[in-house]
Amino acid sequence: MPDPLFFLLAGLLGLHVLLVGAAGIGWRRTVREAATFDDPEIWPTVSVLIPARNEANRIEGCLRSVLANEYPGEMEVIVIDDGSEDGTLRRARRVRKSIGARVPAEVGIDSRSVDGEEPEGPTLRVLTSDDRESGHPARHKSAALTQGVDESRGEVILTTDADCTVGPAWVRTMVRRCTEDRPFVSGPVRFDWREKWFDRVQALELLALVAFGGGSIGARFPTICNGANVAVHRSLLESYRADSPVAADELLLQHVAYRTDRTVTFEASPEAVVDTACEATVSDYLEQRKRWAWMGTRYPHIVPSAIAASQWTLHAVLVVALVGAVLFPAWQPIAIGAVLVKMAADGFLVAPAVRHFDQGDLTRTFIPASLLWVPSVFVIGILGTFGTVRWKGRRIE
Repeated sequence: MPDPLFFLLAGLLGLHVLLVGAAGIGWRRTVREAATFDDPEIWPTVSVLIPARNEANRIEGCLRSVLANEYPGEMEVIVIDDGSEDGTLRRARRVRKSIGARVPAEVGIDSRSVDGEEPEGPTLRVLTSDDRESGHPARHKSAALTQGVDESRGEVILTTDADCTVGPAWVRTMVRRCTEDRPFVSGPVRFDWREKWFDRVQALELLALVAFGGGSIGARFPTICNGANVAVHRSLLESYRADSPVAADELLLQHVAYRTDRTVTFEASPEAVVDTACEATVSDYLEQRKRWAWMGTRYPHIVPSAIAASQWTLHAVLVVALVGAVLFPAWQPIAIGAVLVKMAADGFLVAPAVRHFDQGDLTRTFIPASLLWVPSVFVIGILGTFGTVRWKGRRIE
């Protein structure tokens, strides 16, 4: 192997070991903190925002799981239909009718009276893109969430996706640590996988990302999070004026971490988990991962940008080394050794997260999944940077 390529590979691999090792230590710290954190004396009011587009088959399960939460304070749930072309809006309204939460769009949790009666539990409202007084329809998830923020009244904004389900303690677990001083709380997202090998690979990959996201927060270099499980204090949104303050979840996390004196938190409690379905096809999987890679090219802060760039470059160099090992047998010890070192570092991070979230059956998929990550990160990074990125059939600009 040429010396420049060898030293580049060694340097990138060393950086990866340091980053993943630090994240692994940070992960363990977040787990300890979650286990010892006490509930607040006064619970804030909460608005749960659920943007929805073409999720007719899942929206009812999502809403019923959220509404089943027992929250000590006042809570409202707001569905923002983002131009759905199926029965999403109709089914969301059916759930609203079934719980008797016939709350007009202009009524929030400060005014909970419904037809002269006090409703039990959280209120549910269903908005559409035509509900904005400005007349501008919600286009894409970011605009739908911005609409929901404008219409909400909660001190804490909690977001999830319409294809997700949550546990009965999700709201209180995510909200308990969200304060003005700690205004951004990221939570874990887990794939509801089956025995299909492709599902297992996706589930393990997502757990690895969750572990790195939570671990990087615990290690004080916050990098990534998942918008399907985020709690944000309203004071943060009032001070941070952007076109899409909630949907650009990673940008908001990084803003708090690198531009303010406030703190971001990862809630590692299993009760904070949000479950969602794996992508059914390879094309759907590629579209989702392309969106994630696309976001990584738009980080405005040097630390997360450098981490994203170093990770893609490492996988690119590993691909070159492995191809070279096929063509030049002398390269094989170095290439195979590099892959094994990376695999060991990744295992140090992923194994505790797999156990923590009771996903131990995924461990037997770790080796083949780790091998698959090498070319997939390289290819998806290129597609997300230079290709067309879409969400729900619409192009993301």
